[in-house]
Amino acid sequence: MRASFLALASLCLLPTLHQAGQLEVGSPAPPISVSAWVKGEPVNAYQPGHTYVVEFWATWCGPCKVSIPHLTKLQKEYAGQATVIGVSVWEQDQELVSPFVEKMGDKMDYVVAADKLDGERGAMATTWMEAAGRSGIPAAFIVDGEGRIAWIGHPMGMDDPLGKIIAGEWDIEAAAKSFRMQRDLDANYKKASEAMRAAMKEGDWKKVVMVTDEIIALDASFEGRVAPVRFEALLNMKAWAPAYGYAREVLAGVGKDSPGLLNALAWTLVDPDKSFEKVDLDVALNLAQRASELTGGEEPSILDTLALVQFERGEIEDAVRTQAKAVELAPEGKMKEELTQRLEAFRKAAKTRGA
Repeated sequence: MRASFLALASLCLLPTLHQAGQLEVGSPAPPISVSAWVKGEPVNAYQPGHTYVVEFWATWCGPCKVSIPHLTKLQKEYAGQATVIGVSVWEQDQELVSPFVEKMGDKMDYVVAADKLDGERGAMATTWMEAAGRSGIPAAFIVDGEGRIAWIGHPMGMDDPLGKIIAGEWDIEAAAKSFRMQRDLDANYKKASEAMRAAMKEGDWKKVVMVTDEIIALDASFEGRVAPVRFEALLNMKAWAPAYGYAREVLAGVGKDSPGLLNALAWTLVDPDKSFEKVDLDVALNLAQRASELTGGEEPSILDTLALVQFERGEIEDAVRTQAKAVELAPEGKMKEELTQRLEAFRKAAKTRGA
């Protein structure tokens, strides 16, 4: 069965399990030590006065795929002033990197490299990600013209910092202070998230909701991380009105521009491995349609969710069309096989209904 958003989030987005502190904003940038340069000119040294974006991603990471066109846009915007380097890390199969990049073509139009392997962790994962206390991807580091780490964060949020760093308007001391404060906040999040996971394991859904509320109270930016957990906990409590009311709040608020988050909520409602007594398919459709809209109808896992919602609503012909596109876009492998099986089931249902 397709990996749930919670499982995916634990790989892509949840905060570090490593000790932070060796690398932070203001630190000299570590060297770039990779096993292969997959696309573009290799970067063997930082040129004075030039800005670099070192972004970490993986072929299996859904949120990373959403960030790729944005990185391409920034590379074009700052051509000659900045170099974007996408470094794949934690790959389950390194041989998937080159075909993925080739298939992306102009959508991934910047320098791409593969992390150097060193046991279970690559050199880049160790000296950059782990050293900075980051175990969530996508993650980006901006290296300024003096070879210092000037900013660390999610690539979708680096437009303003990158522009100011290139223009020489960035206050790196203030940025370093802000980074340390955020790191402390993340430590508090980690502690609370451990309590959240313990409550989930015990099936104490009321406590899960309480802890997610505490996490959101720490910082509003954390809501996107825990919203799917809070939503599913409310469903498990059979608190239907609060659950669907919250889904609408997420759609209008923290999730309005977050396809992964919206898809997670929609998938929770139609996941074949789950079964809730009351499923609001209107809410599911709104969530899934917005997620598809945000990704331009080009993300197979999101199209798969939308198709399943349409099928559950009895819109079988629409489900077949949507699922067919999902299959077409899906990479070869287990995911494509699963989506194809679902498409065949939809087509069988369409024939039965038409008989």
